Amino acid sequence: MDNPKGSRPDIHCFLFGVLIVARSNEARLVDWGEIDLRKKVWRMPADKYKSEKSWVIPLTREAIKILKAKPSAKYQEGRAFSTLDGGKIGDKKLSSMPKALGYDAVFNGFRRTFRTWCQKKKFNNEASELAMKHLDTSRLKQVYIDDPSGKAMLKERRTILEKYERKAFKLIHSPTPTAKVVELRKRANQ
Repeated sequence: MDNPKGSRPDIHCFLFGVLIVARSNEARLVDWGEIDLRKKVWRMPADKYKSEKSWVIPLTREAIKILKAKPSAKYQEGRAFSTLDGGKIGDKKLSSMPKALGYDAVFNGFRRTFRTWCQKKKFNNEASELAMKHLDTSRLKQVYIDDPSGKAMLKERRTILEKYERKAFKLIHSPTPTAKVVELRKRANQ
């Protein structure tokens, strides 16, 4: 769908969001002032997104590649992801991207897939929930309160996201027919 290359910034935004388990609103509004490529983190300010507190999100290798490939990377100012005419990528457009790719899914469903994968792999529950920016349980709240900088379990979260990224790319690039990858079919109207 990104042909010619770079013609679909919404796809890059979508992939970025999936790789770092972001909500669609977070992925489409990320600002270069929040990105630290040297430290490989995204510092989400308090109140800009869904959280009242600031968060530090580890950036994976492929997520960084996506960011560096954006035209906005040259000056690292403003939104990282914009439409071709410089506007905001619409939330509905990003949320409906899986349907455009032929899946009966929504953007947020990839977060659920990530969480299910973490459970199957028996990753640390608190680190998995923090990777998704959830603070639903009293134990998670305590973990986060003990580290109000937003870096709670950052090393563990980075490890989980890196393994998730490797799994995703292994499935995509697997030469064996046993890989559980759903072949994308073009819709009749595309």
